Amino acid sequence: MAKPAVIALLVALASAFCCAEARAHQVSESYVMVAAGAAEVRVQCEVAVRDLQYVLGPARPAPLSSSPVSSSPLSSSGLPAILPDRPIPTEATIGPYVLGRLRLSADGQSLPLRLDGSSTEERRGIPYAILSLVAAAARPPREVTVDYGLFFEDDPKHHAIVYLQAGGREQTAVLGVDGRTHRFVLTESGSPLATFAVEGVHHIWAGHDHLLFLLVLLLPAVLKRDGGHLEGAPNLRAALVGVAKVVTAFTAAHSITLSLAALRVVRPPTTIVEVSIAVSVLFAAIHNLRPWLGGREWVLAFGFGLIHGFGFAGVLAEIGLPAGSLLAALAGFNLGVEAGQLAIVAVFVPLAFAVRGTWAYRTLGLRFGSVAAAGVAAFWIVQRATG
Repeated sequence: MAKPAVIALLVALASAFCCAEARAHQVSESYVMVAAGAAEVRVQCEVAVRDLQYVLGPARPAPLSSSPVSSSPLSSSGLPAILPDRPIPTEATIGPYVLGRLRLSADGQSLPLRLDGSSTEERRGIPYAILSLVAAAARPPREVTVDYGLFFEDDPKHHAIVYLQAGGREQTAVLGVDGRTHRFVLTESGSPLATFAVEGVHHIWAGHDHLLFLLVLLLPAVLKRDGGHLEGAPNLRAALVGVAKVVTAFTAAHSITLSLAALRVVRPPTTIVEVSIAVSVLFAAIHNLRPWLGGREWVLAFGFGLIHGFGFAGVLAEIGLPAGSLLAALAGFNLGVEAGQLAIVAVFVPLAFAVRGTWAYRTLGLRFGSVAAAGVAAFWIVQRATG
């Protein structure tokens, strides 16, 4: 009965659990800050060491570039070997790679970049190489175009967050494999609402711990308990009521703490937030196996949703909210998170409802899925608490 739907649902669950591994929150992300002045354009490019080790490994020839670079390490203490089987990047390898794939133009004219220094820094525990680049400008530019092509050949999901500051204004763009170029018009303000909405969608889809927590809470939403016996929800309306309670509680909670943290009212330590998010997945999974809230999973969704909001805020802290349009950017990110969340619900709930009464869903979907999620969460807790 409903075998294709059962198979589709199990494949979706398995994919979610397999993706929910140690790289939760370690999304492949770079940052490019462009400051356009009267006589020069300065660029700070921040790229993850792990990503660089992938593309600059011994099996890949170094990209050609005519730009001068030194062979000094990026910091006096050296970079940590994130991937022990690959060499540690230096300016001599990173410089040509970045300069060969990051291009700027102003008013239609190319701006050749040169390396002007480098260092290292950690972002939420992830080592980044920081390259300072500079290009001469004949006059103050009226528009600047950024063409970004790092890492896409190895990771199509990679994206770069680009900021441009000029004339006291700040604009932001998110560049990915399907949109590698962005033209900044310096006489107009950007659209932070749309830009940050895209980033919000991307983060909820790529944030495997947020996604896993939501899916674990949704697993029992299409079921009802009759004593100790599990049965499918009698109709779609009853199932949607349970789903709506969970999603609304989660949304309300993380919106509160996301806003408080983004506005710097409350900012708990990152390690505590990351460990607590992993604990939320473990608690939700255990509750599915040994429920004690009597069908009120929305309580878990709200309580732990407050913690997840701080996790979302960590991403915004890395991106940096534009000072002149802070509320619009914050609203855009929040809307993007909710849109991404609703898209997940729209795919999951119809599949789960179609097979809610089957043994496969009650045993493999709910029980096995919850056990698998608990195992992943336990691993995250140990990793984040000790790493």
